[in-house]
Amino acid sequence: MANALNATLAKRSRNGAVLAGSAAAAMAGMALWNTYRARKVEREHPPRGRFVAVDGTRLHYLEKGRGAASSLSPW
Repeated sequence: MANALNATLAKRSRNGAVLAGSAAAAMAGMALWNTYRARKVEREHPPRGRFVAVDGTRLHYLEKGRGAASSLSPW
């Protein structure tokens, strides 16, 4: 009886390991695909405008309109 129980538990443990490994491989594959597609889209559609660093964060902005930029800020 104990041998049968141990065999069943070992089989479930192997199935769980296979399932966890498969899930990890699938997530890694999806992450690689997402990175590939994001880089492809960024190459095909480069950003218009300029980038500026503010407090260590890179921000993208697009100037529109005519004349000098106003020094008044709502912030």
